[in-house]
Amino acid sequence: MPSYKIIVSGRGFDCKVFPLSEDQLEQLSEFSGDMEDALDEDTMNAICEITGKKFLENDIDYFDADKSLFGPNDSPGSYNVCVYDNDENMIFQSSENWLEEQFENDDEADDFQDEFWDEGKLLMAQNCKADFFEYELKLEEEFNPSKLRGGVTLIAETFSLARRLCFTKNH
Repeated sequence: MPSYKIIVSGRGFDCKVFPLSEDQLEQLSEFSGDMEDALDEDTMNAICEITGKKFLENDIDYFDADKSLFGPNDSPGSYNVCVYDNDENMIFQSSENWLEEQFENDDEADDFQDEFWDEGKLLMAQNCKADFFEYELKLEEEFNPSKLRGGVTLIAETFSLARRLCFTKNH
């Protein structure tokens, strides 16, 4: 029975969600402007002071996060899917066109978004480059990339992550 290793890698986000008190929410609401954009150091220092957390550079208070999510950014050229056979030979590498065809909005996205994000939370996302997922797939047949499907989820109405991969037996 052939065995395959599937690796999803590229650029993405390491996201942390932090609970906020009513007072912290009120203070943060005073910030006008687009909080979805990259923030300058003074704004980040003010957010750190209000929340009592560290968010600068690689000094995030990860253990205080309410939830965590790590995955590839769903934008053209940000990530790829590679498949290797038993001998570690790459037998498939995704293209941008293939990713657009095989990855679609996740049917469970609304449920996931509701679970991951709600009022009273602060979402902090850091850019990262990584091997996000590695799967082992054992098949009774040869690998067919057209049977591989992925799901994309919008996070906090800000950015999309490719967060699910499955192999369909019928296609």
